Amino acid sequence: VLDTMLDISMGLGGATQEGARSVGIVLLYQQDCLGVEAARNLGGRDKHCKLAGTAGAIEQALSSAEPVIVERIRDDPELRQFSSLYKCRSVICIPLRAGFEIYGMVVLGSPKARAYTAEHIEFLTAFCNQTVVALQNAQLYHSLREEKEKIIDADGEARKKLARDLHDGPTQSVAAIAMRLNYTTLLLKR
Repeated sequence: VLDTMLDISMGLGGATQEGARSVGIVLLYQQDCLGVEAARNLGGRDKHCKLAGTAGAIEQALSSAEPVIVERIRDDPELRQFSSLYKCRSVICIPLRAGFEIYGMVVLGSPKARAYTAEHIEFLTAFCNQTVVALQNAQLYHSLREEKEKIIDADGEARKKLARDLHDGPTQSVAAIAMRLNYTTLLLKR
């Protein structure tokens, strides 16, 4: 889902220009910080960046729940950690949220100045909202599969316990009664 979202989103404002390539990053919350979950054209070291989301454009986008455009990456306290964004002349930060729940952030960088128009922002916001719905569905599906496996495991354990209890309890009693009847029949014949 995230890879497809990046592929489509980067096509809007990210045409290659002067040897520079567009950059796409999906940052999702991992415990209490934002970590790179999916990326396009991101350098090796950048893939391991962790951000607090408490300063600059990322904080502004998260707190306002609105996209934020950055023209000077090196001036942003958190985005400047991504050296892959240095060749981008226009960067947009779009929060991934549903209701009051924030999942993370999408950061798209273009080598073009002022690459993101009002139409781009509107489309990217709607597209990111749909991505959040897909993420929620994926999480629900994953939770459902885990619950199904737990139920199947619990059912299997209950069957094994029942089989043990039957073997140790009533089955043994029936076998003992059958042996006593057999013994009683032998005694009566004598």
